[in-house]
Amino acid sequence: MPEIEQGTYTEEPEGAGESHYRAVSVLAIASLLVSLLSVLAFWHPILWIVPVAGVVIGLLAILRIDRHGGELLGRGLAIFAICLSLFVVSAAASRYGTVNYRARTAAREMGLRWFEALRDGNPELAAQLSIEPLQREDDGTDLQAFYRTEPGAGDYLRRFVDDVVVKALLTLGPSAHVRFLETVEHLDDNRKERYYGVYAVTYEEAGELKTFFVQLGLVRYVASPRQAPHWWVARDTLLTRPPAILAN
Repeated sequence: MPEIEQGTYTEEPEGAGESHYRAVSVLAIASLLVSLLSVLAFWHPILWIVPVAGVVIGLLAILRIDRHGGELLGRGLAIFAICLSLFVVSAAASRYGTVNYRARTAAREMGLRWFEALRDGNPELAAQLSIEPLQREDDGTDLQAFYRTEPGAGDYLRRFVDDVVVKALLTLGPSAHVRFLETVEHLDDNRKERYYGVYAVTYEEAGELKTFFVQLGLVRYVASPRQAPHWWVARDTLLTRPPAILAN
């Protein structure tokens, strides 16, 4: 009688050998798309919310992928989206800070030039710096002759000189020492950019040093360059109390 070989038989599960299907996380894809849109953050600070949203969605995608124990793909995609969003928001914030520092410096320079013109007894130049750049007279113009002969220009100059701050600075002349203190407000309505800065004017009276404080509003059109010549002094205000920076 022939010998029968003994062994074991294992039934192969149905579908063995076929690749197991895993879906890509929708949140991972969404985080990538939002991170690509995060370049909008360079347009305006309010759009920094786009890369921040990319980071949040990417983190949610990673949490969901880990929770499903390998059933979802896209973890690397979400990590890439997070890194890209963080890079963009950091770069946008750095650029915004640099641009605003340059603009603030240019505005402050224009303010000091306005004070210097009055201190040097040149109200005509200070009056020119108080109007929009495109309405100013060309460089090299005899401003004294212009305000003396041009119809309406003389009336404007007289009103300008009657301002309490202008009158005080013209009276003090070279004895006035002006220094910038701080920027108290920055406004940007996408048409005009405004900086409000406080300046201290120190002078000697009867052997005693005295100081008063002036707030200037420096303005430029957003579409124009940020360099000092494109700013103008839109308003001056005599402060009755020292600014907060000196009250501490």
